[in-house]
Amino acid sequence: MGLLQELDEQSSQIRFDVIDFSVGELIRLHEGKEIAIQPEFQRMFRWTGAQQSRFIESMLLGLPIPQIVLFQRQDGVLELIDGLQRVSSLIKFVTGTSPAPNNSEDDYTGPLIGCDILSSLNGETFLTLASVLQLELKRKTLRAIVIKRTNNAYLRYEMFKRLNSGGSPAEAHEIRNASLRIVGQAGENFLALLQRCSDFPPFQDATDSLSDQSKDRLGRQELVLRFLALKLSIDTYKGSISDWLDKYSEAVVKNQVAFDFQSEEGQFQYAFAVFAEKFGAEAFVKHKNSRTLGGLAPAYFDAVTMGLLPLLPRLASTSPERAKEVLNLAVGHENAAFKENVGPGANAVPRLKKRIAEVYRVFDLELDK
Repeated sequence: MGLLQELDEQSSQIRFDVIDFSVGELIRLHEGKEIAIQPEFQRMFRWTGAQQSRFIESMLLGLPIPQIVLFQRQDGVLELIDGLQRVSSLIKFVTGTSPAPNNSEDDYTGPLIGCDILSSLNGETFLTLASVLQLELKRKTLRAIVIKRTNNAYLRYEMFKRLNSGGSPAEAHEIRNASLRIVGQAGENFLALLQRCSDFPPFQDATDSLSDQSKDRLGRQELVLRFLALKLSIDTYKGSISDWLDKYSEAVVKNQVAFDFQSEEGQFQYAFAVFAEKFGAEAFVKHKNSRTLGGLAPAYFDAVTMGLLPLLPRLASTSPERAKEVLNLAVGHENAAFKENVGPGANAVPRLKKRIAEVYRVFDLELDK
C-alpha cells in the first residue's frame, strides 16, 4: 500500500469537530446528562480549593485556557476525556455542587480562595458575585475537540493518547490508564489486572517507600506494568521506558503477545509475598553502609525483582535478617559493579541487564552461606 492510499484510508476514519462551548452550555449539557463529566477512565480530581479558585480567576480575566477533549459515544453522549479539573471546577463554582461528590474526601466546593491577581475575589461565591460578572462567566467559552463516533477502538486509543500527551500535565501511566480504557474490554481487563496487583497487600508493603505523590498518580500500577514487561519482554526494550511500556501494553491488549492473566497474577503475588516478607519496605531503595536511603528507586526495583525471580525458592527459605544482609551486599553503595550501572542513563539496556545480573550473582553466591 502506498503512502497516499494509506493516508487517505486512515484519515477518512478520523472525524472530529472543534466547538467552543460556553460555561453555561457545558453546565446545561451536564445537568441534562448529555455530557459524562467523569467517565470511568478519567483521572482522580486533584485540584485544591486554591487551584480551582485561580482557574475561575483566569476565566474571568480572559486568560488562554487549554482545550478540552470529548469523545462521542455510540449513544450520542459526550464523554470528557481530558479537562476534568477545569470543567469540574466551573460546575462546582457555578452550581455549588460537585459532579462527582464521592470522588475525593477533599472535594472543595467553598468560596474562592488564593486568588492573587484579583484579590477581591477571595471569599466570593457565584451567588455573591455581581450579576454582570455572573453573566460574563457563564458566557466565557472553552474550546473543545469532539472526537466523533468510530467503531475502530484502536484508532480512538491513538487519537486520545496523542491529543492528551500533547497538552496534558498527566503522568505517563495516567495517560496510559485512560488510553487503554478507550480500547474497550481488552484494555479494561488488562488495567483491572494491574489494579488488582497494585492492591495486593504484600506489594503495597514492599513499595511503601514510593512517594505519596506517585501513589496518588497510579505509580504503583506503573510498577506492576514495569515488572510484567521486564519479566516477559525485556529483550524488546529500547528507547524510553515510558514509550516501551506503552508499546508492551498495546501488544497485550491487541493479543500480539502471549499473556496468561491467571498465571501472571499468581506468579506476581508469589514473588511479592516473598519480597515483602524478606525485605519489607527496604526492598527497592538505595543502600549505603548497611543503611537505606531515600524512597523507592525504579532502577533498584528493576534489578532486585528481575535478579531474584530465578532465585525465589531459595530466597523464600532464607531468614529476613540474612536476606537483608545479602541485599545490602548486592545493591549497596560499596558494590562498585552495581553502583556503576545506576544513576544517570540507568535505563540504557546494557546497564539494566548488568545490574540485574549483578543482583543475581551476589544472591546466588551468598544465599546459602
